[in-house]
Amino acid sequence: MKILNRGGELIDFSQIDRNYVFMDDNFPPFQLGPLDYPCQKYFTDEQQLEKWKDVNLTHIIVPLYSKIYLDAARARKNFLQIFNSPALKQELGISVIGKHVIRIFLASSRSFKQHISLRTDLPDKEKVLLLGVPLPKFIWVAELSSPDAFAEGKCDGFFVQDATEPGEFSVKSQTFMHSLILGIFNKVIFRQDFGKFINIKVNFADPFNQYVDNLSDYQ
Repeated sequence: MKILNRGGELIDFSQIDRNYVFMDDNFPPFQLGPLDYPCQKYFTDEQQLEKWKDVNLTHIIVPLYSKIYLDAARARKNFLQIFNSPALKQELGISVIGKHVIRIFLASSRSFKQHISLRTDLPDKEKVLLLGVPLPKFIWVAELSSPDAFAEGKCDGFFVQDATEPGEFSVKSQTFMHSLILGIFNKVIFRQDFGKFINIKVNFADPFNQYVDNLSDYQ
């Protein structure tokens, strides 16, 4: 959990204990297991338990499209620093107060805009404002949800970074303005326009469905 300067709390979804899908040549595909014990399937007896219990994952190779220059670690760092910066209130008119779950993911702008356009729980006015903003081919998205909304698969808002630019946040230089391009939170929709932010007050504040279109069901 990260405590923000203005009293908010962020629960990082990536740090929550949960099972992951493993592809291991020694077992059938799509085995589930925790990252802390990636070889738990080998724990069939005491001898093997002793042999495999201390195995750790040190690196994970994730191939990205060649035009994606902002990696996951830097995108996450940017988001967390932005939420903890006074510029969030000064530039965007937004405050993150209370406890929220933050979920960060990579998406194509096409699928993300399709997700927004198909949402029946978003009013048409807000849809038009969000869909009218030009986006790069790939984006990093940070969804913020109250614990109750997150449990229902909903979010209270989102912030979008350009995944095709290697920008890094800096309080001194305000370089976050070059990567943060769009968002909605706390009855504010903002977009970047050539280095300056345009903020629009809206009345909509209800949670809406999280984005899940970068995942497909496995039967």
